[in-house]
Amino acid sequence: MRLADDTTLVESLRIAVPLYLADLLTRPAADRAAAAHRWRAAGASAIGERGDLLQFVDLGRTEAKRLKVANTFEQLARGLAALVVLHPDGVSVAGLHWCLQPDCQRCQPPRPEPAMTLADINAQLEALDADYRRTAGLPPWTPPTPDAAPPTPLPQTRRHPTITLHLPEVA
Repeated sequence: MRLADDTTLVESLRIAVPLYLADLLTRPAADRAAAAHRWRAAGASAIGERGDLLQFVDLGRTEAKRLKVANTFEQLARGLAALVVLHPDGVSVAGLHWCLQPDCQRCQPPRPEPAMTLADINAQLEALDADYRRTAGLPPWTPPTPDAAPPTPLPQTRRHPTITLHLPEVA
């Protein structure tokens, strides 16, 4: 599987990198360069040490491992934002491109098409339900008929008399 095929990672980077880039760009120029160099080094180190956590999904992750995954993703997104600041032509990763050029057409790639549409999923669910009902000897599902009875009115609230107190002002 290519990195560009990991829809969750790609869409997460599509959101996170511009946020970190905005964070860098709001800093003063001297601090921006220093922070970009720190973020770039931390990102490279994190991906080199723990990049496999983003690549391979382990369903039995402990809370500590989930935090490592989140930290690794954060370091990756920060590192990419730092590279955008340090390289004027921008950075391209997994089919996404970020740069500081105004109106760059490469920065707005089309979103990936889902493998299935909602109509396909609903059709499969209905077929599975019909198969299950047939196997279990149950009648086909029919939606309930709406009740013709009017809704029950809400109970009337009791009104209590309003008492107004006039208190003298104290200086």
